[in-house]
Amino acid sequence: MRFRAEVLRDEFKELGIEVVSHPTNFFDTLTIDCAKSFNTTSDYVLSEFHKRDINLRKVDDKIVGISINETTTIDDLADLIEIFAFLKGRSEDVGSYL
Repeated sequence: MRFRAEVLRDEFKELGIEVVSHPTNFFDTLTIDCAKSFNTTSDYVLSEFHKRDINLRKVDDKIVGISINETTTIDDLADLIEIFAFLKGRSEDVGSYL
């Protein structure tokens, strides 16, 4: 699980997404600052993921959490990265970044 979370963290860094989790002291959960990363609220980010049947955790009005578990696949990680890349404006449509 830690490896998958590290993959996400590294991809988010590459995309310019603000990860507010401790940079080395985490296991299976990352938190993202939506205000700094996308200039929007956590509710907007959550709604974009809900459109694709993916649940993230709302921490507060600016922060969302992503938890990885033993059933999380590489395809699941790719879906997360694709949606965040779309929100960041790095792809024209979900599925065209990776």
